[in-house]
Amino acid sequence: MPNVLFLNSNSSVSQDEISVLTDYNQWKWIVYFCSNDTNRFLKSLKSKEIHFIITSSIEEFIFDRIKYHFFLSPIIYYAPKLDSTSLNFLYKKGIKHCVVGDGRQVHLINLLKKLWSQHWKRIPEHLKAISNSTFATNVFTFIEEQPIKFFNINYMSRHFQLTEYQFREIFKKTFNTNFRAFKQTILDHYETVLLFEKKLTPGQIYPMLNYRNLSAFSRSFRLRHGTSWQNVMRLQMDIS
Repeated sequence: MPNVLFLNSNSSVSQDEISVLTDYNQWKWIVYFCSNDTNRFLKSLKSKEIHFIITSSIEEFIFDRIKYHFFLSPIIYYAPKLDSTSLNFLYKKGIKHCVVGDGRQVHLINLLKKLWSQHWKRIPEHLKAISNSTFATNVFTFIEEQPIKFFNINYMSRHFQLTEYQFREIFKKTFNTNFRAFKQTILDHYETVLLFEKKLTPGQIYPMLNYRNLSAFSRSFRLRHGTSWQNVMRLQMDIS
């Protein structure tokens, strides 16, 4: 299930927060306390995909560092009430989602479900329709929930406790295509979403799609599309 980073401004979890963590435990909650070593904590997150960030109030410097690393993850302000200081903080940081007051636990869960259905990592139904087998479902779940750098045969075969040969064979029988072609189809979809829906720059996108550098992304784009990403984006701007 999706990873939710909970930024906690205290040294312990409140009863309200415990209720959220326990009542919706099918999601993976990662809690940051103000007493944590920020550098060490951020290093521990490098191997994880953070889908959402929830915060009540936290030191601005720490918040900015985490937001910098996970700039595309939706941020939700969650607290019993909203005062003028917090409102100014939300406006300043461009936080669009705010859950406060009575019944906030239910509203938070409903909001997370809605945002997850719209998340850029979700694979569209027309691609999922290729197969509805258990293996295919597990593959789709893996891709949506894990960092793209783990979207490779070596890591996935170990994750599914198969040899690379077994994984390739089962994959080809399930999807009626080889892993490389399937992976490129998924990456092409993500590339389109990030470039034209999320309006990110190629400089922001290439590490998200696990390219070594911008030049590697640019070469791959030209080979696949027959033109540069600059020309495609220029044409998109002219159309819009």
